[in-house]
Amino acid sequence: MVKKLEGKIALSSCEILHIIGSLGKDDFFGIDDGFIEMDDMEINSAIASAENSLIDKGYAELDFNGNFSIRQDVTDILLICADCEKMLDIEITSVNKSKIKKTIYSKDNKLVEFEIIGNSHYIISYCALENIKNLIFDNLNWISEKTAIPGRFFFTQKVLTDAKQTLGFGTEEQLVKECKNTNTAKVIANGLNGNSNYYSFTLFDFETETIEVNSLMILNSADGSLEMEPDGNDSGSSYAFKPIDYETVKNRIENTLCKLEGEEMFE
Repeated sequence: MVKKLEGKIALSSCEILHIIGSLGKDDFFGIDDGFIEMDDMEINSAIASAENSLIDKGYAELDFNGNFSIRQDVTDILLICADCEKMLDIEITSVNKSKIKKTIYSKDNKLVEFEIIGNSHYIISYCALENIKNLIFDNLNWISEKTAIPGRFFFTQKVLTDAKQTLGFGTEEQLVKECKNTNTAKVIANGLNGNSNYYSFTLFDFETETIEVNSLMILNSADGSLEMEPDGNDSGSSYAFKPIDYETVKNRIENTLCKLEGEEMFE
């Protein structure tokens, strides 16, 4: 028997998508597609396995006529996510290798948290904005910069990819050739090699005519702190890196959390 989590639901992406599909929903943002690249026979097998797993966990049952039904509280929490007004992806990776990766869904003043616990597996629970805020700021572990980085620097995706492929040997040197600033190169090189703090907050607003996306991506180290911005043409072909400080990051995060609950942004 699967161990139960108090007040939480443990589901795989296949289980989630099967439940949502049975409720007439076509899309579920923010999770892996567990059925991708499966043929019809494989999908049918995966669905049967998902139903058996849901029954084993106590999230579903079969009646005497063989009808399969999902527990109401499970469908309720997943429908909030499927019909969400906003969704916030959070990723925090520290130099000490600790990592937080969560997705928060917001609808009708209710927040649902998805915590990734393994390959396409999630722990799902209701949450409070204050708890999410505390989690973020308790885990930022902001490193005070020794050097202020001047100006804004642009790098193409190819340069960043080529630099990353050097696996730390010559990465910094390649980047210096592009920006002519050693500290900028050090911060980005450490980020590419996983040796700096990395913070990413991406808010999706589904209430706008086209999905509005607001992102904040930060590299933080003793050599400086940089915000990473796509070039704005949706091609992902180049990125701008500009200096940013803790107070600005703090305010931007707080603004994002306010917007998650539907409040107006503040300066």
